[in-house]
Amino acid sequence: FEDKDFTIEAQGWSDYTVDYTQIDSISYEENSSQSWNDYRTNGLGNLKYAMGNFRNDVYGDYIRYTHSSCHSYVVMSINGKILVVNGANDSATKEIYHTISEKMSNELE
Repeated sequence: FEDKDFTIEAQGWSDYTVDYTQIDSISYEENSSQSWNDYRTNGLGNLKYAMGNFRNDVYGDYIRYTHSSCHSYVVMSINGKILVVNGANDSATKEIYHTISEKMSNELE
């Protein structure tokens, strides 16, 4: 997390940087993926991670950087694209949500 942006550093997939001013909305969601009918269109998916471009019934085409072990997510709309991220567990995911939300409100001041 930097002052103006954050970068998702991904092992085995390209990193992803987001400027806080580009984020249109952010939400914290729990256990919402069971009914997503998700599939990967371009990316990496294994027992630990899902990263890259995905498609589902809820978001359509979207970008995702998630741990398979965690079922809570931070969902952001960035210039019309959806980005879904999480941490290794619920508390790490909540920390991501709070940190980004705080940085976004600092950018608005």
